[in-house]
Amino acid sequence: MKDRVALFDDNVANLDLYESFLGHSYECAKFINPFSYEKALEFNPDIIIIDVMMPVMDGIELYKKVVSHKNYNGCPILFISASGSEEVLLKALKCGGQGFLSRSMSREEILYRIRNQVDYFKNNKIVYSLGEVKMDLKSLKAYENDVIIDLTLTEFKILKTLLTRYPQHITREQINEEIWPGLVVQANTLNTHLSNLRGKFSKWSYEIQHIKNFGIIISPKA
Repeated sequence: MKDRVALFDDNVANLDLYESFLGHSYECAKFINPFSYEKALEFNPDIIIIDVMMPVMDGIELYKKVVSHKNYNGCPILFISASGSEEVLLKALKCGGQGFLSRSMSREEILYRIRNQVDYFKNNKIVYSLGEVKMDLKSLKAYENDVIIDLTLTEFKILKTLLTRYPQHITREQINEEIWPGLVVQANTLNTHLSNLRGKFSKWSYEIQHIKNFGIIISPKA
């Protein structure tokens, strides 16, 4: 499964260029409209790259909206610009961004910088959140609107497995191997745990769906 990168730029040609060399290693979501940041967060990216100089809403303002949104998962945010001015660089970093990319950099350097940020994020991530639900892997607790959800350990593992793959699906076979490695599990076992898990949420704007011949996925409620 590829890591996910969300790209913001007001120039379609730039977005296509980024995808041309990032697409081999990453699943890319491109956004020309900065007001699409909520859709970008639903993509659950492992890194976000924002053009600093955009009309209507510049990269700094977009950054502030992203990090303050309830669906922001804490992933690194890098700024990119054609400008090499120190003023632009310092302004971008001062607001809290994890790094700065210049379009004058080689593709190899850009790829290394992105990979280092993604690897660090994924290796050190202990909190996952989506909408009103948040999971803390260190304390093994899950919350809905900051209220602890009473989950069994198996339910916690299933929710973690689904959240870490959002918005992608996972097959029954994959989730069985993830939760009960090396064991033969009856079909009703997973069905029962999924049914119990669904009943633990009262105000979550997402739902756990089991789609026949496809798999299990978390998706926004209609």
